Parts: sequence; C-alpha cells; structure tokens
Amino acid sequence: MCEAFPDLNKLENEPATCIGCGCNDFQACLDPKTGQGCSWLRVDHESGLGVCSVCEDHVDRWDEGERVPNHSVSDKYSLSEHIEFFGDQESGYSGSTRSTGIPSNAVPLEACPFCHSTNQRIVNTHTPSYWIECQCGIELHASHIESDGQSYLDYHEEHDPKKLDSVKGAHFRALNFIIDKWNGLLKK
Repeated sequence: MCEAFPDLNKLENEPATCIGCGCNDFQACLDPKTGQGCSWLRVDHESGLGVCSVCEDHVDRWDEGERVPNHSVSDKYSLSEHIEFFGDQESGYSGSTRSTGIPSNAVPLEACPFCHSTNQRIVNTHTPSYWIECQCGIELHASHIESDGQSYLDYHEEHDPKKLDSVKGAHFRALNFIIDKWNGLLKK
C-alpha cells in the first residue's frame, strides 16, 4: 500500500488492517482495476482499521460507523482444504500444503507465459511463504517479487505462531499474494 499511506517507519500505532479483506499496511492486495497494490479509501491508524480500494463495497459500512472486520481469516480463493495446520499453543502452529501442493485446478491461475500450460501447483514449506511451480520448470517465488521497490518480505505481516487464527491469516494472505501476483504479472 503506497501513495495514500504514511511512512511506516513513523507510525505511532499498529498498522491498519482492511475490514473487508484483511490486507494491511505491510501487505497490500492486488487491485484488479489498476494491477497495482491497493490503497486506503478510508483509514484510521489509531484504531488500526480501514477500507482498501479493492473493498469499495465496505465503504458504506465504514461511513455508517461500523468498524467490525468482515473476516476472521481471509481465504479469498477457498483453499483451506489444501492446507494442513498443525501444532499447539505451547509449541506454536504452522501450516503446509499437502505433499503434492495445491493443484492449478483448485485456483484460477493464468497459463504459464513460457509453455502456455495450465498445469501448475502452489507449494510452500511450513512457513507462510508460497511459490508457484509450472510443469516446464519455471517458478515464481513471492520473495522474488518487487512492488514499488519493496519485496514481499518487506510487506510480510508478523504473525503470532502461538495463535492459530494468526497463523491461518498469515498463510492465506501469502497465498492470496502469490496468486494475485502470478495472475497480475502475466496479464501485463
């Protein structure tokens, strides 16, 4: 989230999170209208909440004073059945795709720009860092993507490994990010 945002190094409060989709100051959604990271339509850094440009349909709720997030965990592409979460509160939680990864037929991925195949899969380690692999051998890793001069790692939201909802949220935001970037980069 860039142009409408304060210098994140000077924030006195916690970063703001969108009440619609759960994106935040450190991890923007891909705005399908612009192909760029979203920006704030409404934001209150004191409360840590806002409405991003992808969630215009939540502006009326915001303007009416409702500040309750519409999400607990943003599973935008309904991929929860493909991720196994494990661990406990004492040792911490983690999540991983099944051994075969998430197949391309489970998510709307664009065809590979090199081989034009739609036979890709999304994989990760147990951390909320995902990448897309195509059958031709090309891989797109989130850590290799830069947006406005910052990489995914700069935007990666800290999460509390002792809280399952926090870990799930981090995984789904990472999934949303890599899928949006794959599709967005290939449309340019």
